Amino acid sequence: MKFFAGIPIERLTLFAVLAVGAFYLFVFPPNSAPDEAVHFAAAYQNVGTALGETSDDVKSVAIRAADEKMITDYSRFPDRHTVKFFGEELWKPLPPGGAEIIDVERVSGVPHPYIYFPQTAGMLLGRAFQVNPEWLYMLGRIFNLIFYAICVWMAVRLTPIGKGVFAIVALYPMAMELAASLNSDVYSTALAMLALAQYLRIAYSDSPARLQDLLLMLLTMALLGPPKVVFIPMMMLAFFLPARCFAEKAAAIRYRILVVAVLAATTFIALYVYMHRADGGVPVVTFLDQEVYTIEMLLADPFLFARMCKRTVDMFFEFYLHSMIGSDLGWLEIRINKGVIQAFLALSVIGAFKASASEKSLMLRDRIQFPIIFILAALGTAIIMFVSWTPIGSWNIIGIQGRYFLPAWPLFLLFAARWPKPVRPTWLSDKLLVLAACGLNIYVLVSVYAFISTRGVVTL
Repeated sequence: MKFFAGIPIERLTLFAVLAVGAFYLFVFPPNSAPDEAVHFAAAYQNVGTALGETSDDVKSVAIRAADEKMITDYSRFPDRHTVKFFGEELWKPLPPGGAEIIDVERVSGVPHPYIYFPQTAGMLLGRAFQVNPEWLYMLGRIFNLIFYAICVWMAVRLTPIGKGVFAIVALYPMAMELAASLNSDVYSTALAMLALAQYLRIAYSDSPARLQDLLLMLLTMALLGPPKVVFIPMMMLAFFLPARCFAEKAAAIRYRILVVAVLAATTFIALYVYMHRADGGVPVVTFLDQEVYTIEMLLADPFLFARMCKRTVDMFFEFYLHSMIGSDLGWLEIRINKGVIQAFLALSVIGAFKASASEKSLMLRDRIQFPIIFILAALGTAIIMFVSWTPIGSWNIIGIQGRYFLPAWPLFLLFAARWPKPVRPTWLSDKLLVLAACGLNIYVLVSVYAFISTRGVVTL
């Protein structure tokens, strides 16, 4: 530990996320993370818009002819043949005629294009240098990872409370798989952690906050809201900031009015886009072709929804908890040892404990706010999946995944484990927890690679 003594925890976390993530980039071949092909097409739509290459058909996206293989040629369930194919194709040049622009069918629309900014930037760089399809794909992943690592670094640096919580949750196997793949969830996880860290920095400071810090926090929360409406309740934190955060009462009143206005605008945008997401024939992903529950059905019989929520929690609580951490990677088919997942959970709980009496404790308002926000986010997720993915007559709510709870998870950990008195021994530092999380990730990476590279091998 003497080697790491002079390294700040935020810098160590940044190095850890980038180093561990670099292996996740290549251990998981293209399309092996959930819905990567969908997100590849969505990000490519942004690329086409930036380059002036757009399709006339709303159900299609314009891409290079060579890049179509990234949607069609890579299985969702990679095996040893996928690993070999990916390794060979990665070093091939762009094929003749591969730069020709064609239209390919896309699975769903892109209501909030800005959530794909990091991977779009990477893919634009790839297009500028005319790299082959595999490297175009990987550059999108790499820029996602860099964006995630920077947000995590900023969150750990800013927060005065629970630095270990942010660092360990950021290193969860599920979080790392998302950070090193093409998706929109990494955006939500990164911004949610950054917004919470900004709040903790402002709320637990002994002096009034600067106006730019207040506005940056509100902007972060506003950007988080429309793509993931379930996290709009995080604006509660901005509204209920302690009075000491403001230089004068009038400033506090003006800021709270601004928060309410932003909350109303964000909610309106999110709901409007959701209700009109199929306008003009834009594809909408739903549960196959079956009729699903609607908002009208929920309002007509809220007790049915309540019963289905209870059944869902009874049946899948352990799955949600463990898969949120990373017990089931890929398309939930790559199983990780339960003991390793429980070790990650233990590390994040330990990270929330105080190691000395000088560390700040949670205020009473946060002990009330944090669980409420987490519950509202979980309830919002259930409502959205009830009216989008659950066929009429289902016994439970369909489509909820553990990863959906990752952005709000640090709130719950701090609420549950940030006790007023010190619990953690001083030698059990945040840096030691980060190193332990890196060691556990090595086990996960070896397990995933062994699983993928031996799948498809015939034994007698």
